[in-house]
Amino acid sequence: MTLSIRSLFFAICLFAFISCTDQEAQQERDQALNDYRNFVTQVEEDAQREYTETELRAMEKAAEDDSRWETESAEVMQKFDDQKRKVVQNIDLYDEAEQQEVRELEERYNRAYQQQKEKYQEVSRRYRLRRDLLGLRVNADDMSSITAEELPATYERFVQNLEPKATELEGREWELVEGWWVALNNRKRALENELSADAKSKIEKASERYRNIRQETKIS
Repeated sequence: MTLSIRSLFFAICLFAFISCTDQEAQQERDQALNDYRNFVTQVEEDAQREYTETELRAMEKAAEDDSRWETESAEVMQKFDDQKRKVVQNIDLYDEAEQQEVRELEERYNRAYQQQKEKYQEVSRRYRLRRDLLGLRVNADDMSSITAEELPATYERFVQNLEPKATELEGREWELVEGWWVALNNRKRALENELSADAKSKIEKASERYRNIRQETKIS
């Protein structure tokens, strides 16, 4: 009798232990998939949102260092691999619908990653172009950091560096160039009374070159 009671007690304890172990394993699998799902969703949101001004300025600095994107993307990819590994190691324990979701999550991540990469490269290219044309770090859009003494040389640099690039620029890039040129002209008007005759002559010559460049590249 005593032996039977002990056997029954042992069986109950073993069953409870197995049930507890199975429950913990299930919770671990569910948590891994949920973390994977949330990570991919966050990458998608990051890829779709507009950059803040602070982030844009940070990218301008990144434009000076081509390794910046590789470093940041490597960190994201490492996090993705970590999340994916926790799911894949238990892939056979997920049902068919969950396994399909795991495959779709990887596809979604790859699309979002590529979108984010292209956006980053576009922003970096934009700031490289601005830096090449104006010779300035990104500051106020009204060019208020340019002094009267610097203005003629800024105009000359603008057209000198624009000329060899003009035929390679796409529509969106030309819109940026036009915007910077307008801002430069607005700065000239603000400094009109401080400009010497020689400075005004240099600016006019640069302006004529700019008009010629636009005509040659058929920019209306």
